[in-house]
Amino acid sequence: MLTDEPRWVLVWNVLVVGSSRAGTLGRMIKRARTTAVLLVAILLAGGTVTAIASTGSRSGTNPAPVTTPYHPAFDAANSGGPIDNSWLPLKPGAVLRYSGVGDDGKTRELNIVRVTHRKKRIMGLEATVVLDRVFSQGEPEERTFDWYAQDDEGNVWYLGEDSSNFEHGRWVKDDGSWQAGVGNGQPGVVMLAHPHRGDAYRQEYSPGTPWIRPRCSAAAP
Repeated sequence: MLTDEPRWVLVWNVLVVGSSRAGTLGRMIKRARTTAVLLVAILLAGGTVTAIASTGSRSGTNPAPVTTPYHPAFDAANSGGPIDNSWLPLKPGAVLRYSGVGDDGKTRELNIVRVTHRKKRIMGLEATVVLDRVFSQGEPEERTFDWYAQDDEGNVWYLGEDSSNFEHGRWVKDDGSWQAGVGNGQPGVVMLAHPHRGDAYRQEYSPGTPWIRPRCSAAAP
């Protein structure tokens, strides 16, 4: 049930770091903005009015630190099952639709996100598959399968994406696609169980691909 009574408001600043490939970097920046909007949508659907989020764990440590080398505190043996994080619940069957405009500020776009009933085995666990589609003026533009898992503390991990762009009548795999446990890809955090002001974390990690570093700049009950 939707509600107009806000429980929390979080402000999430997003920094996209790293690549000389202009096309990939541009798509990553767009994906970062889309992710921010979709987190708001999911929380609204769950009955919480929220702007965007950050990190912080029950133990007080950062499981996905912004460090080099990067060593996430991810344990597949303690992850999996339903994703019921209060900031980012991903219930299979949920569908979210967002309408807006493209980068030019004029072209109408529709973003449809569906939490599927499908699972993908990644690093020994069954990850939840979320289908994210973007339409531009009614025509398909982007299609991404995102993979998520929640650990025992309630942190939601991002395990990669299979992203394609619709070009010349067919789907073409995007070079920003990656998977945790494949090559040098490692999990990142998309939503922590206990966000705190000032927290920063790495959302994804795949060398050669731009990565997203959100930071919580405000949090208020």
